[in-house]
Amino acid sequence: MNAQTGRPQKGVQVRSEAVRLGDQLSASRDVARRLATGIALAAGVGLLGLSAAIVTVLWRPKGQYFGLTPSLQVVKMVPMSEPFISEQGLLDWTSESVCKTLGLDFVHWRDELLAVQSDYTPQAFAQVEGQLESSGTLDMVRKERILMSAVPSAPPVIIAEGVAAGHYTWRIQFPVIVSYETTGGQPTKQTLVATATVVRVPTEFNPRGVAIEQINLLQGSSTP
Repeated sequence: MNAQTGRPQKGVQVRSEAVRLGDQLSASRDVARRLATGIALAAGVGLLGLSAAIVTVLWRPKGQYFGLTPSLQVVKMVPMSEPFISEQGLLDWTSESVCKTLGLDFVHWRDELLAVQSDYTPQAFAQVEGQLESSGTLDMVRKERILMSAVPSAPPVIIAEGVAAGHYTWRIQFPVIVSYETTGGQPTKQTLVATATVVRVPTEFNPRGVAIEQINLLQGSSTP
């Protein structure tokens, strides 16, 4: 304050204004720094969230589905276009099923056929029954009181495989020796070449997930 005029001194007023402006500038810079820090943190959190989402999508395990067999056994569900049984398991099962089909006797032949019914598709089993009847084999077994048995004479092999009509399919071939024995005579043996077409089926139809769709038996030779 000027003592003579009673007015504020200009120098003091200018300095006060400068101090006020400096304080405002400092506060603005502080706000700007805080805002920048907040934006950086938000961006970092956003990037972390995006990265986590990408990792989750890329590394998410494929869904697995399970079902129950008629015996209430939990099994992994596999598409019909993929194998369900191991190759060796398939070969062993196929040769066993074919040999059981050819193992009939004059007393239990009907039950023996029913025991292998689930190893075939419905159409294939009807075909097998029809061929046994039309060829006279069942009539011969019943009338001549014959005991039939069959064993593979060499390991079965897969001669073709792939997807057909949406179902994985195999063609399996092996030689089999069929014996015909009467109650009072010597057995007669016959060599056949069995070719079976096996397809994937639902496990509720067959727990192994496969069934014989077609079977062909080529006659070899008969020996006493």
